[in-house]
Amino acid sequence: MWGAKLNRSTKLQNAYHCARKNAIFCPSWRNSSRARPRNWYWVDVCLQVADISIAAQTDNLQDTINYAEVYDLCKDLIQIPSKLLEPIVQRILSGLGTLSPQPTHARVRVSKLNPPVGGKALRSFVEDERIY
Repeated sequence: MWGAKLNRSTKLQNAYHCARKNAIFCPSWRNSSRARPRNWYWVDVCLQVADISIAAQTDNLQDTINYAEVYDLCKDLIQIPSKLLEPIVQRILSGLGTLSPQPTHARVRVSKLNPPVGGKALRSFVEDERIY
């Protein structure tokens, strides 16, 4: 889905809403007595909605996915202490199911920038998807 392209013959139904590389700065929650520096995370979200024709006709934000709500949801859920990226991804997927209008499909990738792997690494990430 990340590389999926919509062409002119694609109907307005089953359209994708994608928000990529939303940078979120938050604590790195580690089980250690030493204070750890804060870190940056990238959250990529791709949502599929059943029908965007109403929003296309009304041009009203209430009829489609609000990206500000998606960003705020991700920001709030990534702040919850976790040792791994997997629970963060699952929390975000669960939270996206509460949006209105509800997506029919979601894919989430959470990337931790400069992970502590003992060498040079740009990022590590966990990705998962859910059908609602």
